[in-house]
Amino acid sequence: MFRAVIALFVSACLIGCTSMKAVEVPAPAAPQISVGDTVHVTTKTNTAYTLQITEISNTFMVGKDDAGRQSKIGFDQIKALEVKKSAAAKTAGAGLGAGVLVAVVLFVVGIIAFGKAMESSGKN
Repeated sequence: MFRAVIALFVSACLIGCTSMKAVEVPAPAAPQISVGDTVHVTTKTNTAYTLQITEISNTFMVGKDDAGRQSKIGFDQIKALEVKKSAAAKTAGAGLGAGVLVAVVLFVVGIIAFGKAMESSGKN
């Protein structure tokens, strides 16, 4: 039981809240993406990519997919672009909420166990 509670607590703390946000295709003067961002790209030929950006220039971006394949996509070929942003406040709130929940559960389990121990010692 204790291991299950600890496993639940650890997994709850590691949950990351993310969302995809639609952005305009970057203009050469003001790119809205940066190296390290994860993006979902749909080209004008309706080919979809999910990439982690490794390089950005004024006319194209380069990124790797989950399989490690590298793709170079010109900004003029992009029909839709979404950037994955992490929601740090949501993640922290979820972790804090999970921690409080685990503490309350452990407290209740402790009270029940203490009550049973007192009850059994009173009967002897």
